[in-house]
Amino acid sequence: MLLAKPKFRAVIFDLDGTLVKMKFRWKESRLAMINWLDKNGFDISGLDDDSKSQVILDRARIESESNPNLPRFDHVRKSLIDIVQMLELESSAEATAYEGSLILLKILKERGILSAVVTNAGRAPVEKVLEKLGFLPYLVTVVTRDELLMLKPEPEGIRKVLGTLNLDKADVIYVGDAIEDMEAARNAGVAYVALTGGLHSANLLIEKEPDYVISSIEEMKELI
Repeated sequence: MLLAKPKFRAVIFDLDGTLVKMKFRWKESRLAMINWLDKNGFDISGLDDDSKSQVILDRARIESESNPNLPRFDHVRKSLIDIVQMLELESSAEATAYEGSLILLKILKERGILSAVVTNAGRAPVEKVLEKLGFLPYLVTVVTRDELLMLKPEPEGIRKVLGTLNLDKADVIYVGDAIEDMEAARNAGVAYVALTGGLHSANLLIEKEPDYVISSIEEMKELI
């Protein structure tokens, strides 16, 4: 669904499911986080493998701050993030680039359009993947979980890119494959491209009314 071609100065990409395929086991990571909380005395009622990582972290923070008998939240967050990063590092070893993603980054650079990444993944696995696949020379900035207090769907990562690159909201478009990506873009006030075939179904993404819908990352060449 490509409308009239807009003018953007920068494209911010999600990573896993958008530029690369990391085969990250999202449900396993969320269950591992929940199990850790359960073993350490937290109330896990209502949490399951569909709960967003930020939701799990928010629940843990609220309970930790209100109950002095529970571990401090800084310890809790580090323990939960360590669990996730271990699984990320495993999946990063098998990461592959989606067809056309590296060519797209090269084309954007040739056109003078900035490319950046905002991801909920950690710095170590992200840099491992970007270096392995040859993406780093084409990205002006990369924002990972390690630089953020709040993960997507919160807009902190996108806003950090806007500030770093001194860009207005209207200058930027965000590309991702998940509902969390779309919500982050909306919360940041930037346009959003929904890429189908990733974490969430095409129907679910379209129901949320993104600004644009594409079925492959290569279609970005026609949009930008």
